[in-house]
This record gives sequence, C-alpha cells and structure tokens, in this order.
Amino acid sequence: MIPDLSPGADLPLLFLDPGAWGEGHVRLSEAQWHYLARVLRLPAGSPFRVLDGLGTRWMARMPTPDERSREAVISDPQPAPGELPGRITLVQAILKGDRQDWILQKATELGVHAIVPVLTERTVVRLEADRADRRMARWQEIIREAAEQCERGRLPILLPPVRLTDSLPGELAATEALWFGHPREAGIPSLKEAVRATTGADHRFFVGPEGGFSPAEEAWLRGRGVRPVSLGARILRAETACLAAVSLLASELEER
Repeated sequence: MIPDLSPGADLPLLFLDPGAWGEGHVRLSEAQWHYLARVLRLPAGSPFRVLDGLGTRWMARMPTPDERSREAVISDPQPAPGELPGRITLVQAILKGDRQDWILQKATELGVHAIVPVLTERTVVRLEADRADRRMARWQEIIREAAEQCERGRLPILLPPVRLTDSLPGELAATEALWFGHPREAGIPSLKEAVRATTGADHRFFVGPEGGFSPAEEAWLRGRGVRPVSLGARILRAETACLAAVSLLASELEER
C-alpha cells in the first residue's frame, strides 16, 4: 500500500547516523533506501522526515530511483517534538530471553533519555565477549525502530553493559534524583510521593534482576545516595517494575 502523501499526512520518519549528513543533503543507508523505495514504494520527490537523533528534524525528498546514489535533499529544520521536559535514566539489570528486548523497546517509547544495562550478583544472563558487539548492535536497532515508531526527537543513549558498582558516573548533576525500587521495606515513600517532593527534572532509577538486588548491592546503592521507593503493594516482575517506574516518572514530568 502506497502511503498517503497529501499535505498534513503522516510521513515516514527515519533517524540517520552522524556520518549520513552533508551540506543540504543526507545519504540513506542501503536498508533505509530499500524501505522507502521498495517497501513503501515512494516515488522520486516524495517527502519524508529525517532526524539527527539530537533534537532536530528536517523535511527530505526521495531521491531518484538509483540504488547507488541514495542522496536526499533536506530543508526546513525544526525542533523535533516527542521528548520529555526532563531526563530519565533507567539503570536496569539485564534480563534473560526477549524480556530485555521488550524493556528497551517500551522504555524508548515512554521517553527515557538513557539506558544503562547492568550485571548484578543475581543476574542470570552472562555476556560472552565474542557476542557483545552483536548484542549491542541488535539493542541499538530495537531502540532506533521504537524511536521512529513513536516519533521521538532524540535517540535514547544506550551504554555498554557494566557491573552495577560501575554504573554511577563519578560526577552526577546535582539536580539528578536517584531511586531504586524496594518491594518489601516498610515506611518508605511511593515513587510518586518521592518525585513530587523534588524540584529537579532529571531522575535515575535502578531496577534489579529476577530476585532483586542483593543486601550488599542495596547497601552500595544507599551509600551513594540512591533512595528506596515503593512501586506499590504488589511484588512486580523486573520488567514490570522498569515500565511502571518509567511510566510514573514520565507522567510526573509531563504534568509539571
């Protein structure tokens, strides 16, 4: 089916890598050109949209049907919509199976600024060095596709997997609030209550693996100013906790 290209219609949207940008034009990758020319069957001159992943969106025109050229003329740069008025960093223990892919996709759709996959004492997944590059490439593609689908203005930052104890930068912004979910501790505030008591717009939320953080890891988090919060009276699976936390944080940021 050929997409509606009438004025005001939704247009195809693509994030382009930094090396694709030239003076007044962009060069599509072979896969992007195939998608526009073969899958969507856009005629030459048809409009579509491109983003640099840093917050700017351009109008582009489909190049001539020459697979070797693939250069599209761009114009009309505009601030890209689709971003939260603050930064959410999700520090998340790597989960097994396709649950990790699902978290990356949904966290991107909900507006996270960055994702830090971490290895913990109870992490089941083991990352072999010879597969690390392929895994990161697949995760990046999942994030890119999700960002295009939900019309993000920026690509979320995906950091390489690290140990939990290496997941906090040496210097954090003074306004960044640090939280971790604790399903059993009595007397702690809910995440909503905790966020509403802060004035900053940047939040970093830590989610443990199946089985949660170990006592030593909880002590490490607390010792670095990461405060425990509740996500409700129920015990949530790790992937559910990720999405519950990000959803609540995004909602609070958008309502301020």
